[in-house]
Amino acid sequence: PHASGVRVGGFVLDAASRQVLLDDSPVKMSPREFSLLFFLLSHPGRVQSRDAILRAVWGPDFSGDSKTVAVHIRWLREKFESFPSLPFRINTVFGVGYRMDIAPGVQLQR
Repeated sequence: PHASGVRVGGFVLDAASRQVLLDDSPVKMSPREFSLLFFLLSHPGRVQSRDAILRAVWGPDFSGDSKTVAVHIRWLREKFESFPSLPFRINTVFGVGYRMDIAPGVQLQR
């Protein structure tokens, strides 16, 4: 993805500064969490397999456990679950991977 960032309502992901803001407050994220969130938001509505996520976020030479994707997804969910008004959710597509779903009528701004 080559977008400079993503804005959805009060949520801002700024790729240049690698910052995430929620209602103007910074959200603490590891570099890997940031990259994973940016990757998923760059492909809204599309199912991403664990392998595709590993290649895109961890790199083609990653040789660790693919369960690391599930762990990082859980950490992202935990960071944002206390914001029910957030207009996106990371959904599990069982046996396949994950999909970033955006609320109906909400447009991503890049």
